Amino acid sequence: MSKRVYRTYSAELKQKVVEEYLSGKGSLRYLAKLHQIGDKKSIREWIMVIKSLNSARLGKGHSI
Repeated sequence: MSKRVYRTYSAELKQKVVEEYLSGKGSLRYLAKLHQIGDKKSIREWIMVIKSLNSARLGKGHSI
């Protein structure tokens, strides 16, 4: 039986991919393939995390 290998991605790459997606530069599938990310589900999770962090900052009076 083969073991599953989990890849880690830098915070900079995650931010870049999320910004590309939100600015309309490509679909989740396209960006996952372009940046060699195993699953578009990962990008979806990064989007949710970054959006929630930005919302929290805005709630505390900070700008993005």
